[in-house]
Amino acid sequence: MKNTNANLKKTLHATIASVALMWIALLSSGYAIASQGTVIDKTTGKPMAGVFVVTTWSGYVAIAVQTRGVCYDTEMTTTDERGRFSISTFGKFQPFLQNKNRNIYVVATGYEADRSSEGLDYVMRPRQGTKSEQFTKANEYMRMGGGCGEPIPDSRVLPYLKAIYADLAALATTKDEIDIVDSVLWEIENLELGKKVADENRKKLNLEKYLRERDIKNISVEVNSAPVLPKDGLSEKLEAAKEKK
Repeated sequence: MKNTNANLKKTLHATIASVALMWIALLSSGYAIASQGTVIDKTTGKPMAGVFVVTTWSGYVAIAVQTRGVCYDTEMTTTDERGRFSISTFGKFQPFLQNKNRNIYVVATGYEADRSSEGLDYVMRPRQGTKSEQFTKANEYMRMGGGCGEPIPDSRVLPYLKAIYADLAALATTKDEIDIVDSVLWEIENLELGKKVADENRKKLNLEKYLRERDIKNISVEVNSAPVLPKDGLSEKLEAAKEKK
């Protein structure tokens, strides 16, 4: 009887240890437990396919008597033909971080999340605000493409950057905004063609911009320095004739 009880205890301990190891493995991978969501167009009521869903996880780490917020993981996915997406529930396992948060950003060219969105069911409406405000928002999404933690695969980052580039290019009006658009183009070419080609294309683009700006300045100078034609006296004679009448 004692041997039987001892064997049962050993089996129970082994089972508990196996389950604990399994959960540690799941939490370490971070991507075993998923949450489901949907994205629909508010105007049409139809699901939106190909929408990017970027998820970031952040938390606070204690340093001496202070705490510092850190982003420790990023996940990127897209919606399917039914507007559905799946994201991780927990993110990568980080035992030393406190107050962990999951932030979700739904990114579609020309759209923004409507207030009627609930939970992981997003309703998208055409982006509102001035061009400058829309550009600022799109630029924030661009910076998310870099992620934190482990790098996001290029195969996912590239289409994301192309979508952001199209959005920014349609909104850019000032020189600073155009420079940001050019920097996104460099990132795209760097991933597709390599750094050497991207750098060469950037130099050509900068030269074209310089020549264009120089030509505009020269035209302005020519207009401002146009010679003043001498008066032939005709206008003075016409004014004098009017006064006599």
